[in-house]
Order: sequence, then structure tokens, then C-alpha cells
Amino acid sequence: MHYDTEKMTAEKLLNYTQVYDLKLSWDEKLLLSLVKGQEQPQLTVLGYSPWKVRSTLVEHSHPQAIYPLTAETVATVSFDNRSTRELKRQPRAKGSVRLINITANTVLAQAELPVAPVYSRYYWKNNTLLVICGGWHETFFGIGGYGDVFKVTPSGISYFALKTGWTDFTYLPEKDTLYFLALGPFGEDQLSILQLEDATTDHVPTGPNIYQTLASPYKYHFPYSFFHVPDADYLIAACPQNGDIRFFNLSANLLQEAGERQGFRPWWSSPDIFPDPGAIVSANADCTKFYVLNYVHNEIAVYDPALQNSKIIPLKEPILGMYHIRQPKPQTLVAGINHLYRFDQNKESLQRIAKFKNKARRIKLYQDGHRIILRTDQELLVLNLATLKVKQRFILNKGRGQQVRQRYCFLEPVE
Repeated sequence: MHYDTEKMTAEKLLNYTQVYDLKLSWDEKLLLSLVKGQEQPQLTVLGYSPWKVRSTLVEHSHPQAIYPLTAETVATVSFDNRSTRELKRQPRAKGSVRLINITANTVLAQAELPVAPVYSRYYWKNNTLLVICGGWHETFFGIGGYGDVFKVTPSGISYFALKTGWTDFTYLPEKDTLYFLALGPFGEDQLSILQLEDATTDHVPTGPNIYQTLASPYKYHFPYSFFHVPDADYLIAACPQNGDIRFFNLSANLLQEAGERQGFRPWWSSPDIFPDPGAIVSANADCTKFYVLNYVHNEIAVYDPALQNSKIIPLKEPILGMYHIRQPKPQTLVAGINHLYRFDQNKESLQRIAKFKNKARRIKLYQDGHRIILRTDQELLVLNLATLKVKQRFILNKGRGQQVRQRYCFLEPVE
């Protein structure tokens, strides 16, 4: 639909049964859409002033996303993400990544994606799209897996292979380097460092990258994950379930074990609380101290430059996440189930800045350079970026056992 806000009119532009993705072009002069056509999915390019279809191009089945790279080139990613019920015993289809010139309406390059989990990430710093397939799985002989890496730039598509399974990856665009927590044979796990510029790989032993525990009659696997504070010269690998922390020095390609307070936090210990697994690491302004949230002991560990525990801060309530705020100055935001805190980096203590109206069980943070939006399963808070004070509050849920009488709510200023 095209809405003319001056004339207060609406006009239906296209009659499609499904829209998979919608993006503005690189120069914001065109509207790009992945849609379900009459017979096959297609990439449709629309111009405005006047609104009209500029071109259409048949796409691979099961399209997922568009990534504008230049004013003339875009990348599309397709893969079969249907559930087992939707498949109805049919084989899962392979996917594809394509580089398309929307001006000439031609495919410049394409690659086939295997039938595997697919992760696509765009990095604006070097205008690069990474499509990574694979992961890890348990076999009769142990844990296996593989990784296929596709690097997409305006100049083409490059392919790289990882022969082992992996639990997590992170990419640093300034180094054009991929880091994998790789799984080796006989438990010889390692950090695999893939230099995409020259396709070379280095390996650093890490110890197990999957924490295993046996709870009869089942064995549970808890993979380690990457955490990186921007501007810091360290990558951090951690397992939230057992509290293990490892620091990797990016300059020296050296793994440094931190002073640890390990334990085990089983998944059934808090059945109604779901912490954000990607929000456990922050740092001070000059990245000389790191703050790591330990879900096992419900505490924050402060690590000094020697990467030893310099202080342990016990927490009074279960914590759902700890977030590193970069702009306009480095700050740390800590969210509990009842309160929101600012971490005072000088006193190394928590200062309460807000109280939730209802107990939170889940939390997610968004920041866009102008404001911070914190969403729980009960409410939404808009925070001032400089002071971290609550500016607006949006109630999403009336609470358990209470009837929700209104379907729509509006943001209201908070004094």
C-alpha cells in the first residue's frame, strides 16, 4: 500500500499474497521487495514519483532477506526454514546467495547453500555480507559438524570452508577476520581464526568449547559463546551455565584464562526467568576493566588488567542481562527482574534508576544512537541516552490473572 499523507489517500500498488522482505535501495531511490509471485518468488524493484514496477527477477525458493550493497547491486539470501510439520516428510530444499545488478536486472554471481542452519550478517564498516552455514551436532562417535562461509561484497562472492563443527562465531570487519569456537577430535577444541583476505587459518587450543553434564537419563550440552566489547582488544568466550570465562588477546593471538568462579546453573532452576544469553559482558571507558555477569552465582565479577578477579559484586535479585552502552559515553546498564540499574564504574556498585511495574521474565535492549529502548515481557521503557533515566513507559501486559481491557496503548511521558 502507498499512503499519501498530504492527500490522505491509500493506493494498492501490488497484489501479492506474501512479502518476505522489504528494503530501500542503497541510495534510497528505489523500493526493493522479495515477494511471492503468481508461480515463483521474485525480487521486485519499484520506483516512486511516480510509483511503478521497474523490474522483476525470479528468485530461489524460500527467499529470506535483501541486503543493499551499492546503488546498483544487492544480495539476496534464500534457505528452507520450514518446520518438520510444514515439510510433511519432504526433503528440505537447498538455499542460495545471489549478487544481483538491479539496474541491468541480471545475476552477477550466485552460490548454493547446503541443507543446514544458515546465519546471515551484514557489516556496514566494510560493506560485507557474511552467510555462514553449519554448526555442530551429536553423532554416535561424538560431536561433529562443519562450516561453510560465503563472503559477499559488491565485487563478488568468495567461499571458505571449516572442516570441524563450531558452537559460535564472531567477525571483526576492521581485521576482515572470522573467529570460530571450533570442536576438534577427542575433545581437542580450539579457537579457529580465519583470515578472509588471504584465506589463511590459525588455531589456538582452548579446552572444551561445550560444557556437558549428565542428568540421568539424559546428557545435556551447553555450548560456549563469544562476547566482544567494541574497542576492546579482547574476545571473551563464556558459558553462562557453568560460569567459565576465557579471554583471547586479539593482538597476541593468545588465550588467557581468567580467575574463575565456576558452578552449574541447570535450565530447570528458574523455570519462569529467561536471561538474555548475549548480555553478560561490559567494560569501562578505556577497556582496562571488564565486567562479567555470572548467572551461576548471580554476581558481577570485575576483572583487572591482569585478568584476575579484583572484585565480586553480589546481586540482590536475579539478573536478566547486562548491557554495554557506547554512546555518548561508555556506560553499563544492568536489568534485574524488578529493577533497572546503572553500574557506577568509579565506585564499582549498582545504582537503581527505575523499578518495573511488573516482574520481568525476559528482556531485550535496542539502541540507535538517539535513545535506548528496553523491552520486557511486561512493559517497554524508553531511556535517555546520556543519563539512562526513564523518559517514557509503555505497559504491554496487565499482569497475570488480570484482564487486559485495552488492546492498544500509547507512550506516555514519565515525570
